[in-house]
Amino acid sequence: MEKDHNGFVPSMWESKRVDQFIDLRRGTHIPVDEFIESGEYPVYGANGIMGQYDDWLVEPNTIIIGGVGAYCGNIKLTDSKSWVTSNAIIAKIDETRANPYYVANALQEVNIKRFASQTAQPSISQSVIKTLRLPIPPLPEQRRIAEILSTVDEQIKQTDDIVEATKDLKRGLMQSLLSGSDSKDTREVRFGSNLGIIPAEWEVTRLSQVCEKIVDGPHSTPDYTDTGVPFVSVGDIENGEIDFENCKRISEEDDRELRPRVDPQVGDILLGKVGSLGRVCIVDNSRRFNIFVQLALLRPINEKILPGYLGTALQYRQMQQQVLDNASGAAMQYIGTGAIGNLEIPLPPIEEQKEISKGFEHIRQKLRLERRHRSRLQELKRGLMQDLLTGKVRVNPDN
Repeated sequence: MEKDHNGFVPSMWESKRVDQFIDLRRGTHIPVDEFIESGEYPVYGANGIMGQYDDWLVEPNTIIIGGVGAYCGNIKLTDSKSWVTSNAIIAKIDETRANPYYVANALQEVNIKRFASQTAQPSISQSVIKTLRLPIPPLPEQRRIAEILSTVDEQIKQTDDIVEATKDLKRGLMQSLLSGSDSKDTREVRFGSNLGIIPAEWEVTRLSQVCEKIVDGPHSTPDYTDTGVPFVSVGDIENGEIDFENCKRISEEDDRELRPRVDPQVGDILLGKVGSLGRVCIVDNSRRFNIFVQLALLRPINEKILPGYLGTALQYRQMQQQVLDNASGAAMQYIGTGAIGNLEIPLPPIEEQKEISKGFEHIRQKLRLERRHRSRLQELKRGLMQDLLTGKVRVNPDN
């Protein structure tokens, strides 16, 4: 039985070198300032589409391989005529021997990034890719596998489209509600160094006036443990959610020592203050955790400002701009808790805050559900790839 880079291949399959059915060449450089916003053809770089252009290099069903940098080894498949920059490698499939969709997924399964040069700027050469071996079933079986995987990919794309549409709705609603554009009577106010419009009956106040607590995590790094209490940093917050599965852990003893300072509770707001400035998360479960210095914890005074409103308002462009305007540092920007307390925020009456919070909570839950659905689909595809691309599970091309 033959072997490829993933192991043994099943009967009726072959282990083939990539250069037996793929022609490789480097893309062609064009300066970013020559991109054309209304161009007819997408421009692919190492991580997919990066702009538009008025000319093309490759046909549909061409595999694009990230050749340089953090996205070295990234795999994309064009669905239209496209331009490809010099940061990527063009892989043209001989479709009499292999199905492009099958090969693209097989290359993903191989994880060719592991063959990249281990330098400050990782890169992978065409000569290395040419020598890779892939498991190649008969062409009808390839096509059937591609059909199955593409069905899941289409569901993932549909979910992505729903997420993007919901995010657009959120941005539009935020602009409408927090800028006073729906109000007949408005006034111009200043948020830090920026001017804005708010409904006439709203106030402008500082965060320190509506929060009973604004603190950050410890400024020294505790000892990490394999198990224990989640220790959340700014990198563990993505799309307004805490990634508890992949964050660091600290001991129960260290957590008890740190807890009098922070002690996160339901209704608190986490705000990125080092590096990824302005990331926001509303704490909405009672799971025990602690935070690192990269995060600030804001505890709202509920009689003055509601957590749902505060968490939403902090994501508004006027508030995000204030965070950036008050940041220090060059290589690594940061904002102190004192400066956070001085940030100015539009403050509606409590009843109006309730309505705003309710609307954005609905959107937040919608995004959460769709992202979880996407994760399940991705997990399903990973399982299918492992089974179908190794021949562990065989398919009937006639079904």
